[in-house]
Amino acid sequence: MPQVVTNQAGPVGHRSLRLRSPARTVVIVGLGDMGGTAARERSGSPARIGIRHRARPHRYADEILELRYLRRALRQADFIFVAAPLTPASRHLLGEDMLASTKAGRA
Repeated sequence: MPQVVTNQAGPVGHRSLRLRSPARTVVIVGLGDMGGTAARERSGSPARIGIRHRARPHRYADEILELRYLRRALRQADFIFVAAPLTPASRHLLGEDMLASTKAGRA
């Protein structure tokens, strides 16, 4: 992750992002440029669940859910990747109550 932060300051951006995890199901909150890259890097993974404000399809997500179904998605998550901008609406998006919804031992 430090490499990602370093790259953001230069022309490379976050293109070096690699999600290396033995996790089977990854929930990606936010499928903009960074979340889309994360989904693409996980191509070939058994499941990539994308969370968006509106359930528009995404090329690299196996399933898209609206934000209101985040808790349902977290119950399936082995790994959570948050790529949503920090706004007043997203500040407490993954609070203690949401993390309690994850698979046992995953959060």
